[in-house]
Amino acid sequence: GKTIRIEKRGLSAQLEARLSGVTFKRAISRYDEFIGVSPYVLEEVGIPDTGSSHAIPNPIEARFFNLSRSPEADRVLYAGKLSRLKNIVGLIEAGARVVAARPNTRFRLAGAWQADHREEILAALERHQLAEHFDFLGSLERNELLEEMARCTCLVLPSFQESSPVVIAEAMAAGIPVAATQVGGVPWMLEAGKNGLLFDPSSSEAI
Repeated sequence: GKTIRIEKRGLSAQLEARLSGVTFKRAISRYDEFIGVSPYVLEEVGIPDTGSSHAIPNPIEARFFNLSRSPEADRVLYAGKLSRLKNIVGLIEAGARVVAARPNTRFRLAGAWQADHREEILAALERHQLAEHFDFLGSLERNELLEEMARCTCLVLPSFQESSPVVIAEAMAAGIPVAATQVGGVPWMLEAGKNGLLFDPSSSEAI
């Protein structure tokens, strides 16, 4: 699926986005069956009234279901890119509140740095004096991610936008408590208070 978003970035960028949207709508009008990884994706695409849609979640490897867990107290895992869209600074601001209440908390961040966001992240860590509580692991191999999942207390995903995050499904398969942002397709995966916690990503207090 593809979402066309028009932003105030200048006439040429807006025109390009509009043309892409027109082309995409014409393309999907030629089909009558549509598959998306979540109902949210299908809604965002805008399936024609004449079409039939099917939500089929992303597949999850069997080893996540079979993971043997030994969770360590106050060990919080994040897995994803370290980008603005993923709201890492918001996680750091929330982390300041968590550490104030639970001083032994460690945040384990598995994912690649995005160059345009690195300085903001480092500045937030310095501002809140949290460098010793945040471990940046870089991109992990699947076995390394499984090891982190086996040891974490919970998974957190504070993104501003998501469609159908595979990492949430992997954590649920492994029996890991999940706290995630209430945006995009996430509420289709988690029901607040039943099989996870949902929060507003714009509020560090909520996170």
